[in-house]
Amino acid sequence: MDTETKTPENQVLKSKKTLSTGKIVWFSILGFIGCYILWSALFYHPSAYQQRQDWINNPGKPNSGQ
Repeated sequence: MDTETKTPENQVLKSKKTLSTGKIVWFSILGFIGCYILWSALFYHPSAYQQRQDWINNPGKPNSGQ
């Protein structure tokens, strides 16, 4: 058995390291979910969806907003 993992200092260091990594992962997941919600709100909102459909159907024409 190696004595390195047994010392309390290393145990504390290890737990601190995993905690910070966990925090980064958690924040990235939260950020991704937030961006996804914003993205869907923008793109699947009925009026935005209608505008996008108009733009797909007539890409050359600027959208009149009706």
